[in-house]
Amino acid sequence: MHTAATKRKRSKELPTSADNADAAEVRSFTSQKLDWITAMIADHRLDARAKIVGVCIAQHINQHTRTWILSDEVIADKTGIPKRGIQRARRSLRTIGWVGWKRTGDANLYWTLSEQMDSVLDRQRSLKAAGMDRRARSKIDKTDSPPVAVLTPLRLATRGGSDSPPVASLDSPPMANRHLHTTPSGHPLFKRKPDRETRWPDGFSLNDKMTAIAAEKGFNQQQAEQMFEAFESHHRGLGSRREDWVYAWKGWVIRRVEIDAKSNTRAETDRNYIDGRL
Repeated sequence: MHTAATKRKRSKELPTSADNADAAEVRSFTSQKLDWITAMIADHRLDARAKIVGVCIAQHINQHTRTWILSDEVIADKTGIPKRGIQRARRSLRTIGWVGWKRTGDANLYWTLSEQMDSVLDRQRSLKAAGMDRRARSKIDKTDSPPVAVLTPLRLATRGGSDSPPVASLDSPPMANRHLHTTPSGHPLFKRKPDRETRWPDGFSLNDKMTAIAAEKGFNQQQAEQMFEAFESHHRGLGSRREDWVYAWKGWVIRRVEIDAKSNTRAETDRNYIDGRL
């Protein structure tokens, strides 16, 4: 028979629902902290020292109070930045809207602000999508190589009647002009394909076919509408031209899946690192 003491001992060894809730709260707080650090580092308005000081402050923020008291001496010891540089970085972080602080004796009470996160992360996503579009265009341009001139061999008769080895013609081969469409004599080197690419069509919107493409990749109706807004804003801003805009939408959805997969992997790696440090 199990005694009451044995049951109490086993109950202490098993994790309770409160323990699980605390662990989930810690993971959520760590995730929010990493998202804040990622957005703050991506803000081009901050210099390198301000970003280092911001990371140092975020690492010390308390989970429950969401504040922490730090002196300039502690920040200097953690970052290697002199006090004057820390003071400038602190003012820059507060002016732009990443950190709030107030003086408390010989130290400062710090807390983080999140108003700038959405705009900075949206800018990063737009820059990433534009970079992917430029790389895709570069790959297409590299596949179109210019025509190469070919030397035509001539056969010259000798005194003995035997054939001499082939000799290249002294006449210069036809060279393509700078546009690579015609020779100096005006003869076309190749026929141009009709230009079927168009800019963003009037009245083009998210239809059932495009929604189904997004659904195949795991996106619901609301996510598909948000992606389409970014898709339209990106291509209208660049003045993009496409032959098939539905096919371009499919490529956009596939790139979004790849970006989300990489972001999740990187975030999980960062969380594991931070959890190990905490």
